[in-house]
Amino acid sequence: MWFGITFIDEAEALRTLSDGENAAALYAFKCSYGLWGIVVECLVEVRVATLCRTTVSLARFLTPEALADALLGKQRQTDALMAGIKLDDLAARFIERFKAGPGSQTPAESQPASEQYRLAQRLSIQHGGGSPVPAVRDLVHSRADFVNEYWRPDADEKRLDFQYYEHDIPNLQKIVTMSYRYTKDFEARTGFVPNA
Repeated sequence: MWFGITFIDEAEALRTLSDGENAAALYAFKCSYGLWGIVVECLVEVRVATLCRTTVSLARFLTPEALADALLGKQRQTDALMAGIKLDDLAARFIERFKAGPGSQTPAESQPASEQYRLAQRLSIQHGGGSPVPAVRDLVHSRADFVNEYWRPDADEKRLDFQYYEHDIPNLQKIVTMSYRYTKDFEARTGFVPNA
């Protein structure tokens, strides 16, 4: 076991879930937004930090099917992938991550580029993708360096409230195609298109 949760359930019973004994229930618990009970203990394995290699690229596509194919292709080729999609333009920002070997600190030579990218990513998230994020290639860093940051905006600062959605990979092409159609129909009816 490397991860477990002890919690008090709705019947006031103390229960424990772990990835070794009941992984499916643990996954459901993690996605329950606290509705399964009150967590009283988390058990996690501590490991030596791992270095990552990140590449960020931008791409545009002619069809939603081509966009979905690119997402699936990159997902198969990376250790971790995050993609921001702008459906009305059939554009995507791909953040591809690969293991770069053991180590506990980001190499000093990559710090200026890491910091520039981190600050740009933070602004882009806060502004709904409206702030530019530089493309980077083979940036070596600690896994903890680019955890999404959220901060309290100034009173007059524009900001976006948003949610993340997780979709089934086998249905991705259908989801992208239907979402593209919906976005374009909505734009035609209202003149408004989601920004990110």
